[in-house]
Amino acid sequence: MKVKISSFVSFMSILFSPLIFAQYPQMDFPLQIGNVWQFGEDSMFYSESRTVKDTIMPNGLTYTQIIGNLYNGFFRKEGTKIFSYNTVNDTEYVKYDFSLKVGDTSCVLIRWSDTTLITVFSVGTKNILGAERNYMTFFSDDLSGTRDGYEEVADGIGFVVYLGEPGIYYTVIGAVINGIKYGIITNVENTNSDIPKDFRLLQNYPNPFNPTTTIAFEITKPGYVKLIIYDFLGRNVTTLLDRFENSGAKKVIFDGKNLSSGVYFYTINYNGSIKSKSMLLLK
Repeated sequence: MKVKISSFVSFMSILFSPLIFAQYPQMDFPLQIGNVWQFGEDSMFYSESRTVKDTIMPNGLTYTQIIGNLYNGFFRKEGTKIFSYNTVNDTEYVKYDFSLKVGDTSCVLIRWSDTTLITVFSVGTKNILGAERNYMTFFSDDLSGTRDGYEEVADGIGFVVYLGEPGIYYTVIGAVINGIKYGIITNVENTNSDIPKDFRLLQNYPNPFNPTTTIAFEITKPGYVKLIIYDFLGRNVTTLLDRFENSGAKKVIFDGKNLSSGVYFYTINYNGSIKSKSMLLLK
């Protein structure tokens, strides 16, 4: 695995925390509607995630939806645990458990023929977005492949760092939590709004799809549009649009014939405003 030296050194500092054997059962993982997280590398903006709504899933439980190409999904809190809902097979799994210690297993996740083991990698305290905060790092070990990754969660902020292969490293550079701004925030004017008034991104159709699907969006004013497809780990699969567009309804065909089955995300950046949705390629 190759990463930038500065990023690698920053992340490896986690390993030598004096509180490496601590645990934080009272860790606050914020899921309020309107929260925003922005991620980047070396303070450069990369992507945005935000909580948009609460949804009752088929299991009868309520989950908060977070949209974004790096940090996304349906989550709920129960005691010391954060559960994530898998929309592919309508099941939930333990994403994080703050009562665990280093080396403990959070869950064993099975997707199709892939098995992922999630364990606690490290815990500690450090400065995150201007304050000393407790954090825990969870390691996802893809037992049948190389899609391993580290996710760091901070008290009062939530998901803050992702380190994965090959050489992917992003950290939170700013957040708006319960109306309070932390760090650097770019192009966030109304954190209580799911859809900016000047454009709309629609759900792809058909979904699930094999191998093609249509992605539609609407813009009310002429502007620069960038439409990118990402895989489940946030890696850029392809850029469908990167140009100036006139106002109106638009449609783009995405062909996944050369991709494997799985969850993908399409993200539109319109004049600096970002919106994402997920889709399922099922062969």
